[in-house]
Amino acid sequence: MHVMSSEKSFQYLKKFWKLEMVASSLYDFLAKRTTKKRKRGIEKIAKMERGHANVWNNISQKGFDYSFQPNITLKIRILIMKFISFLFPKTIFIHYMELGERNAIIEYTKIREAFREDKKALEMIENIIRDEVRHEWEMMELVADKSGYIRKAKEAVHGLIAGILETIAVLVGFIAADLDILFVGLATLIATITGLITILTISYLSVKSEYDIHVGEIATIEAKHGIEPRALRTDLEHLLVDHGIAFEMAQEVVEVIGDDPDVLRNLVRTMKLLEVGHITPREALITTGLFFLLGTLPTVIPFFIYAFLGYENLLYPAIIATVLAVIVIAVAGVYKGVLSNKRPIFEILKFLGVMIGTSAITYLIGFLARLVLGTGILH
Repeated sequence: MHVMSSEKSFQYLKKFWKLEMVASSLYDFLAKRTTKKRKRGIEKIAKMERGHANVWNNISQKGFDYSFQPNITLKIRILIMKFISFLFPKTIFIHYMELGERNAIIEYTKIREAFREDKKALEMIENIIRDEVRHEWEMMELVADKSGYIRKAKEAVHGLIAGILETIAVLVGFIAADLDILFVGLATLIATITGLITILTISYLSVKSEYDIHVGEIATIEAKHGIEPRALRTDLEHLLVDHGIAFEMAQEVVEVIGDDPDVLRNLVRTMKLLEVGHITPREALITTGLFFLLGTLPTVIPFFIYAFLGYENLLYPAIIATVLAVIVIAVAGVYKGVLSNKRPIFEILKFLGVMIGTSAITYLIGFLARLVLGTGILH
């Protein structure tokens, strides 16, 4: 079996310590926004996460003679995440924390092998894994009746991004072709409507297929939960292997987690990304379509306004459209990051990269059209 290097082990400890420090601060912040009924439970989780951070620090001190200390980068990261959490509905941010607990379970299993010979450290790591399992369950319970809302939010982000990326790419192509400003607006609007029909068709068929599979998967998990709970242990082992955990280690981690049928059902369901309240194809159609238009119209409208005011210069509406597109992508990237428990800045950069790439292609096509076909004479 592969044994983790000392340097890699140290980096994992440092990473886990940072994750726990961020998590404890966010749980404290979340507790302040929660009703009294749930506040005590979240504060308890925050306290346990600080304890976990101390455990990772103690292991580092013992094994590597190094003590982690909060630096300015970590403090800024915590402040940014607190600010982001304040901007989001509480349900969505609780979902973000729940995904974080699930990812922590997977990540923490990767370091067990490195400390197999240190019984005390191994026991502490296993206790942390058990705690994270409980935390993941508690977070899921907080949003158990809101999963349909969370899924709608995901569909909304997808529609918003699809709308803005398609519209900007089309606009850039027509601008490069040096067409009349009103023609650019009308042609982009027509292309957008065509794109809307296409994405609605794809969304409906995709969600319909997902919905059917989802219902079957949930039914299977519930059947195993009620009839043969141990089958869920096998499912969990295979899911851990799919996430990059060695099979022998996956078996050991499942032993650590235990035989509680409810806990096993919860972990299998969340690792398969199965929400209890899945949205229907009709709901997905409405949500995707609405937010596709919200991502599209703000970038097209400036061209109509300038055309009706008698301006022919494409530069100013193009600048306005670009600024609006960047703002929409930034908002969508933050939401996408929170909904998927990923760094929002990476999601924003990814979407901006796609926008630049597609725009470059359509610009080249428009430029060639003007050069070869002389489309500029329409101006």
